[in-house]
Amino acid sequence: MTELSGPVGKRAGGGLITNAPADQGKVIDLLWRIGPEDGGMRGVTLKPGPGPRGKCDTGLANAIAAFQAFWVAKHEFKAADGVVSKIGKTLDKLDALAAAAGPAPPSPSNTGFTDLKVLRFQQLMPVALVRGSAPAIEPASAIRFAFLPVPKGSMLRETRAAGQIFDLLFKIEKDGVTFWVGVAVPAGTTKFTRAYIYFHPSTITSIDDAHYANFSGRWPDVQRFVFMMGMQMAAVRAIPVIVPFMTNASRTNKPQTNLFADRAKDTLNDILAAVQTTLGQTGKPETLEHLGVASFSSGVDRLVDFGLNLAADNLIREQIDLDSPFQKNKVKVKQNIGATWTVTQKPPPHGPTLGWLHLPPPAFANVQFHKNDTHGQIGFMMFHAMMVMSVIRHPPL
Repeated sequence: MTELSGPVGKRAGGGLITNAPADQGKVIDLLWRIGPEDGGMRGVTLKPGPGPRGKCDTGLANAIAAFQAFWVAKHEFKAADGVVSKIGKTLDKLDALAAAAGPAPPSPSNTGFTDLKVLRFQQLMPVALVRGSAPAIEPASAIRFAFLPVPKGSMLRETRAAGQIFDLLFKIEKDGVTFWVGVAVPAGTTKFTRAYIYFHPSTITSIDDAHYANFSGRWPDVQRFVFMMGMQMAAVRAIPVIVPFMTNASRTNKPQTNLFADRAKDTLNDILAAVQTTLGQTGKPETLEHLGVASFSSGVDRLVDFGLNLAADNLIREQIDLDSPFQKNKVKVKQNIGATWTVTQKPPPHGPTLGWLHLPPPAFANVQFHKNDTHGQIGFMMFHAMMVMSVIRHPPL
């Protein structure tokens, strides 16, 4: 039986919790020994480290909440309070399931990098297909908004985008600097001449940058975009989705801070070569011919920088801006590269505009995921519908 000196987690509504680092470590070990089929985190994300005393690591807090919600849905727990107490059903269940799962898998090694053209990589997630689904907007309901005039009374409908993906996490060293990149590879992917890249919102702070080298703190929480966008892609077609984890410092768009500031095309091809190597592909790796780029909210700044870094290579065939016009801060003007979509709750500033998909908040009235958060609903849920309309596919349009 696992013994805790005090409670661990993050209580809904706040409240002081001991969260001793040693206790957090024990709960992390239990949760990451249990597979997702039992509500655990083995093979789902990289194991986080404990937070400081009194503050639960974000990745751990999310894992506790997800574990409890899993067993509430199965009617074994009455409620999910986000806390593992010294004595209680959550700790008992964790102990029982972890014991049945056997010893914890070995921690990933910090050695064994593979050298490529401009970078070296190490893959730090179990290489296995993950079956699942992600909340999404039903494509048929979204496409109605792409044609003007929009039919009166048009409403968006919620669905689940389901599939199987390899959820990969790469630690990359380039010119002595460490970067992290997630990649979702849908089951059945056999060609790597097409890919999509998704830039998460730039909500990361300099404090988070301090945890970047070890991919701890809030970074495992940002990693959720790999699974969510990967499932939304897998429900449509077998094309990899690359999610580079961008620091606050990456705003400078310098080689020391931004993975794509130098030799962007070679860097992308090396990332896809790392994917092909990890999945057991033999022979010369395929290289990119067509690329789609999407960003959510303030991630549009990274999209713009990326477009500038890659401008001379003629790879980008499509870009999708998910609700950056909703931001109050002024962002850079995007380049008009290939098919360009702006998917936003804001109406076009100068009347009907080709490629401007206006989704006002009332259109989400029947959508329960992130209820009353239109910004989040667009960023988290619209990638699925946009991939149905995407020109990035095999064979190309």
